[in-house]
Amino acid sequence: MKYTIPGISTLIALIVWIGKKWLTKILGQKMERLPWNWILICSIALLLGIVYADAFNDSSQLRSWIKERSKIAIVENFVLASTVDNEKSWYEAVIHLRFLSKLKDVSCTIEVTQYAGLDHAKNSFVIRQEVIPYTEKNLIKEIRVVTFPRRIYIKVPVGYPYWGDNKNQTWAGDGQHIVTLTLSSGLRRQSQKFLISAIKDVGEGPEPVVLFGGPESQSYMQIR
Repeated sequence: MKYTIPGISTLIALIVWIGKKWLTKILGQKMERLPWNWILICSIALLLGIVYADAFNDSSQLRSWIKERSKIAIVENFVLASTVDNEKSWYEAVIHLRFLSKLKDVSCTIEVTQYAGLDHAKNSFVIRQEVIPYTEKNLIKEIRVVTFPRRIYIKVPVGYPYWGDNKNQTWAGDGQHIVTLTLSSGLRRQSQKFLISAIKDVGEGPEPVVLFGGPESQSYMQIR
């Protein structure tokens, strides 16, 4: 991914010009013979090369700074919530977003890659695409990613989990699935990945899946 750093060339030109004027006063006419145009071109090329190389380094401070500056929202949580309604119960994997500033027309897209790591079964598709007209600082938004039926009695079938709000988008309850959240507004763009590791046979366990990608797992796990 390429990043545009505005003002770099102008800043370099200004520094070189000031330096030239200062040295001219000290050294006199000898300074006029130096190839200042070539010095300026080489300096700009060197600096742009450093910036370009650093921008492609995953652990670079420049890339971290750009990523932080372009953030639209912070993921407060990626949790598995239990819900009960009319004697039916289920689990929902929910992303909690907190917006950082006031923005207009924020595009929100969620893409799912099913069965990551299995080339013969891998399948990617978009489950949510919307435009949020307005956001305010500290505005909280909940996004439901997937719903899992909850087993009350082991001998009673509970059906298949489904993605988003589409009950027809069902899938077998096993494997590892990557959820990619993308937010964009104007020149600002943010992307974050989450991992859902689903268990085929949960038995009598309380939770059918393990979720990664929220704040609690960022320190030791990076999802690519």
